[in-house]
Amino acid sequence: MSGRQRIGSSVLTAALLLGCVLLSLRPVGAVERGLGVLTAPFSALAKITWPLSAWSSKVSAGDVTESEAVAVGMAQRELSERFLTELYASALPEQLHLLEGRRRIPAAVVARPTKDRDVLVLEPWVYEGLEVGLPVVQRDAYVGRIQAIDTSSDPPRVLVELITGAETFVGAEVLPPPKVLVLGRPQDRIPLVVGGLAVESGAASRRDRRTWLAAHNPARRTGWFVDRPLGGEVVVRELDISGDRFGALADGYRLGSIEAGMRDEQWRVDPVLDFLEGLFHVVILAPDDGGQSSVPPAPEHPLLERSWVRALAYTPGDPSPWRETLVVDVGATSGLKPGAACVRGARLVGRLESVGPASSKVSGLGDPGLVVSAAGLLLDHPELPPRVLGRLVSLGRDRETGAVRMRWRAVVPLEAVGGATELRVALFTGSGQPGLPAGLWIGEAWIPTGRSGDGTFEFPLAKSVDAFADSREVWLRMPHRLAPDPLDPEERP
Repeated sequence: MSGRQRIGSSVLTAALLLGCVLLSLRPVGAVERGLGVLTAPFSALAKITWPLSAWSSKVSAGDVTESEAVAVGMAQRELSERFLTELYASALPEQLHLLEGRRRIPAAVVARPTKDRDVLVLEPWVYEGLEVGLPVVQRDAYVGRIQAIDTSSDPPRVLVELITGAETFVGAEVLPPPKVLVLGRPQDRIPLVVGGLAVESGAASRRDRRTWLAAHNPARRTGWFVDRPLGGEVVVRELDISGDRFGALADGYRLGSIEAGMRDEQWRVDPVLDFLEGLFHVVILAPDDGGQSSVPPAPEHPLLERSWVRALAYTPGDPSPWRETLVVDVGATSGLKPGAACVRGARLVGRLESVGPASSKVSGLGDPGLVVSAAGLLLDHPELPPRVLGRLVSLGRDRETGAVRMRWRAVVPLEAVGGATELRVALFTGSGQPGLPAGLWIGEAWIPTGRSGDGTFEFPLAKSVDAFADSREVWLRMPHRLAPDPLDPEERP
């Protein structure tokens, strides 16, 4: 080979390497699909040679034994079942004045439309008696109302318009703070309308990134409301003047506390819910037409659904040392879609990043940028209900400890128990994300209580799953109705 040919070959090799690096940093869908078609034969070869590579990478004597791994998996599955049971219960209204004349229909939040974040997509436990206009709540807090019922999907989906929507309004009233209420009179309850988001500007709003509900037309009154109406609780109080058949069903449910805005009389409501990232399970209120006030039976645990396909993870999916991805041996023919959960038992490994013709790529928990919505059980306080956290973003694995670090935006902060500044929490998926069911075990963490200066916290996960450890067998979640009926009922994660 001449010198000129060697130089040309070196330049071409360098260009190819640079292209691979750029694609690893910013993948291009069309290019990845093309590479998937070209490398399909190699995927088949990897399946054939997988037993040899698996045999050569067995765990050492110092690693966790198979029986220990099974015991850990069983414990996590039991904890997962307990978490889901308590998550369902924590969404149910329980106060007597909020139950009278109302039927409770629990529903799972399964998606949020990308182009309309003020809409929830629900799968109710039952569909009998559902109608457009019925209110939706979470425990004692108001969420929104049914906008539409989509019977064309399988299963049918219910669309809910949140109170955060620009065209959504609900009648409400401000209750005086407890100290004022002692001396107050009935007319001290201030009527107003709540709906949409309050718009703030300036440095104060950039430091405090909470979501505020807009308060409209509060009545002018004398007394405690004129100065600074801090601490007054806002509850739904619909006036029966619009012919709304279902408005009164939401009466008494909380919206938040009234606050003064940046300008005089620019009121806002500090909500009791994280409307953007903290809605996983809700309850639809329907009229109690006699004897149907009991809650319907809960659906089966997601791991028992016919929605899982077995796969083998046979190679790392990205050359970048700071990314943690797997290539698995199932592709588009299995009906998989991006975002699907990848598990080992009840433990979350990651989420499906992309689907090719014969293989797919999975982003692991340790892959920077992976997003999961989470809730948790307080391990040292089993008597307390689950705590909804919301959005967790992976920052990758710590190079020294190997632990996955998570960033959490504390829209609704973790309340202290017994004055503790940190609480030990077992974290699970709360769902609200397509393809990711509730109840999958993420890991354990010590999480700070209260608010931070900028509303965010960072913490390491203990006992989370390493995508490359344990076993090369994983399970991926398919859309329910595409999943085959397994011959063996034990063939599940």
